[in-house]
Amino acid sequence: LVLVTLTGAYLLSGCGDKGEPVLTGHPGYPVYKKHCRKCHGNEGDGERASRMARRTLDLGHPAYGDTISLDDVVRVVGEGQGRMKGYRAKLARDELDAVSRYVLEMGAAASP
Repeated sequence: LVLVTLTGAYLLSGCGDKGEPVLTGHPGYPVYKKHCRKCHGNEGDGERASRMARRTLDLGHPAYGDTISLDDVVRVVGEGQGRMKGYRAKLARDELDAVSRYVLEMGAAASP
């Protein structure tokens, strides 16, 4: 019973991500919450995405937004990359744009 309770709490906590969501008022946040948070975590530093990519992947780090363009983020979210599936068929164009902008702005919002 304890193991089941702990396992359930872990799964509900977003794959172990302990950080609070950033930019919850951003138009892209609802899309991120629905489609991205499960792997990328509340702050973009999700362990699950890093394990799948076999490298550290921190979308919430300030340097991430400095190293990738909006067009590149739109392409990755839309088409997918590596083990990440694409979301072009699931998202309207405005949702794709909004979540891509949200990803780029996460790092700036999280930095002190």
